[in-house]
Order: sequence, then structure tokens, then C-alpha cells
Amino acid sequence: MVKKVFFVVTALEVGGLENYLLRFLTYAGSQIEPYIVCERQCNSTSLIEKFESLDVKVITLKNEKSIFSIIELAKLIRTIRPKILCDFRGSFAAKTLICGSLFGVTTRISFFRESRYQFKKTVFRNFVASVSLFLTRVFASQILFNSKCAAEYFFPSCNYTSPQSKYKVIYNSVTLPDRFYSKVEARLELGLCPNSKYLLNVGRHVDAKNHSFILETFKQLVERDDKVRLVLIGKNVNGVLSGVNRSVSDKILCIEHSDLIYMWLMACDVFFFPSKNEGLPNALIEACLAKIHVIASDIEPCKEVLGLRGQSHLVDNTDVASALVSILKFMDAPLSHNEKLMLEEVEYKFGGDKNFKLFLNVLQGDVY
Repeated sequence: MVKKVFFVVTALEVGGLENYLLRFLTYAGSQIEPYIVCERQCNSTSLIEKFESLDVKVITLKNEKSIFSIIELAKLIRTIRPKILCDFRGSFAAKTLICGSLFGVTTRISFFRESRYQFKKTVFRNFVASVSLFLTRVFASQILFNSKCAAEYFFPSCNYTSPQSKYKVIYNSVTLPDRFYSKVEARLELGLCPNSKYLLNVGRHVDAKNHSFILETFKQLVERDDKVRLVLIGKNVNGVLSGVNRSVSDKILCIEHSDLIYMWLMACDVFFFPSKNEGLPNALIEACLAKIHVIASDIEPCKEVLGLRGQSHLVDNTDVASALVSILKFMDAPLSHNEKLMLEEVEYKFGGDKNFKLFLNVLQGDVY
């Protein structure tokens, strides 16, 4: 019998979690009966339509962030009777898990998609987070992480390597490119200048993505090489241009969203990813799968993606001078032997559907 599964999210917006969930549900097909429960209204009609095209039922709670939302969620669980609950809000999944426990849902999963807390810490917020984390640990039958560094941050003493443990690390599965384009082909398709040099970043305009650092690095890069251009892809990235001198902004291309990410990656020379913090960065993984130069922050999630061979591709996300040196080093260079090995290792770890299979196994109650 196909099991009903509630996937609980804050909202459906264009981002890493939504892409992951869309890809996973495409992979799972008719093996589960999925529902997506959103705490907040989704502003992207096209995104909802993509999920609904997969026969996924999308439900938005009417009472955002109040005691009534808990009552509404409880009524949904009692009415639809899912066999599995999976809340993607990590330590803040407690109310979902408690509701599930009250109505006899035996498989209650909290899936941590961030490697650390994203809020600005205060005494009150720290207290609420600590209580919620404790309740999540008590009421979850399974606790999943998409990176080892997330497991070690939220539950330092957990044993996520044992098959019998409730704690498990399941990496993201990232779709491999349908085909590879030469740089010339990709630029021709996208209407880019064939003789320019392109630096690319993918990520929504939020503080964690460190766009101010990207912009400062680019300003200094242009002073050294006038042929360099910057491409920014992500929600609200046009906001990066506010107050920027026209001589610099004319060299920056901002794109809110694109379904041609791999083509953009293959058209560019260097993928620059100096984030302040990440969960497990799909954008960095995709850049590696596109087989181009990558430069990323010297933070644990990026280290986990690039592995030991990627040390020379990591930079301090506050040091413009070191970032400039790395960009100039890779901009005109072919892929080295070490880089090719690094990219192959990333593809082996994250490419294809094998990690989706692990997640589906957990949902279906299989131990791996």
C-alpha cells in the first residue's frame, strides 16, 4: 500500500530546498502519496504548478505562526491520516512532530537543511531554539541532516554512522547535466560576449550569500582587467546594484531565475561562492558537475563538498585580496589534473539519484 507523506515547509519559494523536493518527488513517482504543507503563503504560482503536475497536493495553512496553525495542522493530520511526517525546518519541527505523536504517526522525521542557526542570536531566541531542539530530539523517530557539519553542530554527540541510530546524514542528490556545451556554444545560446571573461554566482540576495563581498571583489577585479563581467543569478539579486557606480553596474548581469543553470555555468570562467554560511550548497555542487573552476568560502559545508583536493579552491570570505589572487589564477587557466579529480569526486558523492534512494528508504522504513 502506498503511504501518505506530509512534507512540512515554511513556504514554497525558489531555492535549494524547493529544488531538492521537486527533484526527489520526481524520482519517487508513485512510490509515495505526497502532500506539501506550507506554513506561509507561496508567492510563486509556477512553482506550485510544477509540484501539482507531479500529483502533489499543496496545502497552505491559513493561520501563519500562531496557536491556530498548530490546531489547523493537527486537524489535517487527523483527517488525512498520513503514515509519515517529514518537517524540513530542522530544530523548529517540534510542533509538527508533537502533533504527529498525538495522532499516532509512527514515522516522524526532522530534516536539517542548514548547518547552523540562521537567526540573529538573543537570550530569548536562544532559549526558544534550545527548547525546540530538545522537543525535536524527543518526538522525532528519525533525525536527518544533509551534511556532517550540520549533525555535528546541532547534536555534537550523535552517532550518525550507525545503521541503528535515529540520526543519519543523507547528502543532496543533484541532477547531472543533460549535455555539455563548449564555452563558445553556451555563450552563443545565451547571447554573451565571446571575448569577455565571466565570473558567476548563484544565490538569492540575502546576507548569508555575501553579495557585498562579491561586489567589492568584482570592483577591484575590473580595475585589473576591464574584460571581466559578473553574472548574478538568484531571487532579488537586482538589489545588489543599489548605489553601485554606473561604470561597474554596466558590467553586471542580474537574473532573477533561470532554468538553464548548467548552460550559464558552462558559459562562465569561474564560479565564485564566498558565502558566510550554507547548509549543503547545491549551487557549488552544480558548478562542479558543470566541470568549471570553482572558488568557495573556507567554511565547513564548502569543505565537505570539495573534499581534501579542494583546499586550494577555498578563500577567506572577508579577504578581498586573497579572493582576487584566486580568481586571477583560475580565470584563464585550463582545468588542472587535481581539479579534474576533485570534480569527479564531487560527482561521485552528489551526482545522480543514489542519495534520493537513501531518503526514500528512510521514508519507507528501510534501514541503510
